[in-house]
Amino acid sequence: MEYEDDFDIKLSIGELAYLVALIGGTNLRGIEYSFDHLHESELRQRFESIQQKLENKGFLRVNFDGTVQMDQAVHDVISAVAFCNRVILQKTNESEEQKSYHYYVYGGSTLEMQVEEDQCVLRPLRAIYELQATMIERSGFLQHYDFDEAIDSQDLSIEEIEENISSLCSIHCCHLENEQIVAEREVSFTTSDSMLYQIKVDKEVDGTLTPSLNPVSLQWVVQAINQIL
Repeated sequence: MEYEDDFDIKLSIGELAYLVALIGGTNLRGIEYSFDHLHESELRQRFESIQQKLENKGFLRVNFDGTVQMDQAVHDVISAVAFCNRVILQKTNESEEQKSYHYYVYGGSTLEMQVEEDQCVLRPLRAIYELQATMIERSGFLQHYDFDEAIDSQDLSIEEIEENISSLCSIHCCHLENEQIVAEREVSFTTSDSMLYQIKVDKEVDGTLTPSLNPVSLQWVVQAINQIL
């Protein structure tokens, strides 16, 4: 489906959960939210309140017979969340500012969701290449990586590298079939003194976890992001 350049949907998490349930979705991947704590009367009141708010926003219409009709463009966006076959969580930390982004892939549809407290903004992306470009831009390393100077970091300890970290980024991708996770992939990297490092955690024979920072190229990071998608 084609969208306007500024097309986005602003919802509360409760409104999103309601819309996902309305079209038959059973999970809100990447977000913790549930109506299970509400009694039947409270649930009915909550749904009526949400319906009214969504109707005021023009996202759905309640017919005289009580049936609910959702705007088609909204339906297409919510379907990507409800029935996605890939969900990606990107976490970044730059200048001590932590951010997280959710991305959903459903067939030929790609969607990003930004969450802040109990509110979210959903925005369709035009294609998978826009998703890749968006994730790379938000990773933070483009602002801190030195494209011209090659720095020899072989003799630096983890402690020395960690002292000058300027950005951190982790990307976790879940592949789904029939709403079940069938594969998970993750990549994490950081910048320090204008160098890029892959963050790895190896499990030793005795069960202890050993972190390591391996210098990598910009091309490696781009390929690693593409591969986990």
